Amino acid sequence: ESAFQMDQQEDGPGYTCFGGPGTGSVRLIAGWAPGSAPQRFADDVAITLPPNATLVVQVHYHFSTVGGPDQTRVGLSFTPEERDKELLLLPLVNSDFVIPAGAKGYQVSASVDIPSFISAELYAVFPHMHLLGQDISLQATFPDGSESCLVNIPKWDFDWQRFYEYPQPLHLPGGTRLRMECHYDNSRDNPYNPNSPPAPVGWGEATTDEMALMFLGVVLPIDILNKRGDGWVWPFEALTPPTSPAAIKRSLDRKRAVPKCCDALKALDPGVNCANQ
Repeated sequence: ESAFQMDQQEDGPGYTCFGGPGTGSVRLIAGWAPGSAPQRFADDVAITLPPNATLVVQVHYHFSTVGGPDQTRVGLSFTPEERDKELLLLPLVNSDFVIPAGAKGYQVSASVDIPSFISAELYAVFPHMHLLGQDISLQATFPDGSESCLVNIPKWDFDWQRFYEYPQPLHLPGGTRLRMECHYDNSRDNPYNPNSPPAPVGWGEATTDEMALMFLGVVLPIDILNKRGDGWVWPFEALTPPTSPAAIKRSLDRKRAVPKCCDALKALDPGVNCANQ
């Protein structure tokens, strides 16, 4: 069922959905989270919109008993000519976890290996967690065994999220392993914990659920979007909503507590060496 068909089935603008636009195959071209600034990528890359593509804007609203108008605006910059490099926003994600009530420093990780027969250029990263997040980092282990920290945010702030773009794209040779590592505080000591007393929290779309996610802005020499990647496709789905009935019910029934505001913390620039932190 197309987005247009679902839109026509509901009164008013748009349609209700949960955990993705509900249209099957999708490709992320942009996103916003609290603290994000307008994003312009390097001049030599672009995201191609094929003819007759449908653009779907999905907005997550916080639970409220008071109605109000939607003031969402979307701005797209178009290039006068085609670019040589296609930018992909690919997720490095772990959606299979539950943080126990009261746990502090709970670790969730995910990794992906670049196949030996290709290389990649990494232009930007977008780390993402919710209110229980403590810290998040991305580490590269190269084929020769050397390591480099690609981004490190030691004091996560839900209200200070953004794309971190590198001054020059980072070359990731074939055989490179990318590893994301996240830590969470689901105890009473976390002033932003939406549950009192603390409750088990797993992956979900609501702010009171959690995520372990890192979007990677990469350029690859093969067409993995149309599954013409010489036998290799990106191992993570573009959107990974909760799939089990229990996970969906937990996400829908969880109390939508209004998060406390927090001061913006300066996140570290990407490309720094972990050993220097």
